[in-house]
Amino acid sequence: MKHKFAKYIGTKYALTCSNGTAALELILRALRIGHGDEGIIPTNTFAATAFTVIHTRARPRFADIKSD
Repeated sequence: MKHKFAKYIGTKYALTCSNGTAALELILRALRIGHGDEGIIPTNTFAATAFTVIHTRARPRFADIKSD
């Protein structure tokens, strides 16, 4: 089944997750984000965004995003 999904989306590999929080954490771990790193996240976000940074032992840094 997973090979069919990868083919369907046009990539060699594919991975599914149970939820967005798990997906964000997998991304951070794949990028080797961890202790001593900082994750810059928007101030207006869901708590899980910060929790995924914390779960990797990195430090969340909140940034106010404005176009000006």
